Amino acid sequence: MQKCMKCNNKLGYKNKMGSFLWGYSPIICEGCGSKYYVRWSTRIIYACLISLPVILLNHFVSLDHDNKLWGYLIWILLVVLVMPFWAGYYRKDDGDSGE
Repeated sequence: MQKCMKCNNKLGYKNKMGSFLWGYSPIICEGCGSKYYVRWSTRIIYACLISLPVILLNHFVSLDHDNKLWGYLIWILLVVLVMPFWAGYYRKDDGDSGE
């Protein structure tokens, strides 16, 4: 889990989860108040992980509609729960462009 570059405080799982669920809103460090933004690479990977199974399930797996739906819902749940552990964040005042 990523730590704050300024005060070394851990950016918590709950804060990261809230960021993803509210449209990649910035995370504010509880220790020093620094704002962290989701990297573009993280957003792209997240979008691919969510959309890729739709393509794979529809074209390569011969399951009935209900099983595909349940499989996709379980996949989304797993991606959403795991994503905050490896998501990348940056501070704008560090001169980082977020890529």
